[in-house]
Amino acid sequence: MVKQFQEFISKNQLFATTEKILISVSSGVDSSVLVHLFQQCKLNFGLIHCNFQLRGKESELDQKFVKKMSKTIGVSIFTKNFDTKRVAKEEGISTQMAARYLRYDWFEQIRGSNDYDWVATAHHQDDLVETLILNFIKGAGIQGFEGIKLKWGKVIRPLLFAGKGAILEYARKNQIKWREDKSNQSNIYQRNKLRNEIIPKLKELNPNLEKTLMRTAEQMRAVEKVYFQNIFQQRTAITADRNGDIVLKLSGISNQPNPKLLLWELLKPYGFNFDQCGNIAKAAGKKSGKLFYTPSHQLNVDREELIVSPLPSPVPLPIDIKLRDKEIINDDLKLCFSVVDASQFKISNDPKVANLDFEKLRFPLKLRIWQKGDWFVPLGMKGKKKVSDFMIDNKIPLYKKQRTSVILSGDEIIWLVGHRVDERSRITKSTKSIYVISKVD
Repeated sequence: MVKQFQEFISKNQLFATTEKILISVSSGVDSSVLVHLFQQCKLNFGLIHCNFQLRGKESELDQKFVKKMSKTIGVSIFTKNFDTKRVAKEEGISTQMAARYLRYDWFEQIRGSNDYDWVATAHHQDDLVETLILNFIKGAGIQGFEGIKLKWGKVIRPLLFAGKGAILEYARKNQIKWREDKSNQSNIYQRNKLRNEIIPKLKELNPNLEKTLMRTAEQMRAVEKVYFQNIFQQRTAITADRNGDIVLKLSGISNQPNPKLLLWELLKPYGFNFDQCGNIAKAAGKKSGKLFYTPSHQLNVDREELIVSPLPSPVPLPIDIKLRDKEIINDDLKLCFSVVDASQFKISNDPKVANLDFEKLRFPLKLRIWQKGDWFVPLGMKGKKKVSDFMIDNKIPLYKKQRTSVILSGDEIIWLVGHRVDERSRITKSTKSIYVISKVD
């Protein structure tokens, strides 16, 4: 395996033998074998270990194990304890996602501040196979079918040439010590369920599944390279910068085999998603003057061109909403306002629409970003609730939390925009007029 390891690094130009590498170690067999291979090749390396505090005493024993390993082999080690569950709750994300974010963010901090050239992780062939299948199930694009990248930023995967079986055989042959993670047997995680139940079934159909998918990943890396070379050529041929606006020639798009896909590759740097690009492709050449928006840009469908322009800087919040206002656009937030007779109104359950008792409101209303300490009485509840707690309970992710707005009448929050109106401003049987606020995407 040592020879295969050296050949794999050389063939893929993962790193120079003179460079300093930081190895991510968990205490499991994969990272323990990776450390041993680095030792055998006499490479310059240190260790880094994350304690996510998810398995109680087992997590502490893992940390103790890797510290002892570093002392035994005489290399530097960096360790850190994370309150992973708290971060996951605050960010409204899964525990696994929180652990991934914490891990790679900290890895880069330590790498950069301690003059290491790369961070090496112990991902292997079986991990790549699992990732390919998960990406396929979730509908990843062309990049997803490459699986795990050999290089990703400053992270390298020098063990991707080996399968789990070969790693275990090498560990036993060389009497390498490691700790077994019992959570790998639990199917509550998607990857474990795939590993323990689904892949064994797939291998009944193709006993060489790992080799087949490794070959597929290699082919997709080559396809991806050709694909993005073509996208670069198309971008050069049909796009131009005109006084800060990006202009795309419609003639260069309409004659493409898949205009929607090409548009997506050209426009996603400006925030346009795949579905939007499909609608833009349909509108191109048919309806001049149609506009499409992202939080940062506007696209105008002209007769022979698509014109992408940066949106002007928004008016700083807070801003007043006057009774005469029919529409407000602020950054990526667009709100429309109307007053409707209650007898002619059908109530909407859409969280993006606030239906409020007009007579209970005090104008001008105020639109601002939510603040620490804000509270309201969510519709359907009797007691007040902090806005921060409401967002945690409803798993609103951090990037959305930071941009979430509230609308106030006087000093009372009447709507957590896009999520829940306040009980005190709700419509009742005695309501005569309804003030409707719609959040438009």
